[in-house]
Amino acid sequence: MSVTEFDPKTTTLEDAISITTINTDKNPDIYINGVNISEADILAEMQYHPAQDQRSAMIVAAESLIITELFKQRCQTLGLIDSNASLEDQKLTG
Repeated sequence: MSVTEFDPKTTTLEDAISITTINTDKNPDIYINGVNISEADILAEMQYHPAQDQRSAMIVAAESLIITELFKQRCQTLGLIDSNASLEDQKLTG
């Protein structure tokens, strides 16, 4: 197993993570390197994140989906999972 150290001075624009939100209402869609996380995805994820209020649950659910998508993209980059199949159908290789 190897560890890659992050150095912002040497990181190129191609290596950067792009996180964009498009605010259509109070609840924006989120794009991670061009992959959409919709309001419906966030609302479905909220059931797994109990919180004091709806906004807090929505924020934690969105964070969870963002992290999951970033892990998925990194695994695809490293060739650990197939980029064409769904994440649920995959097993890590190597």
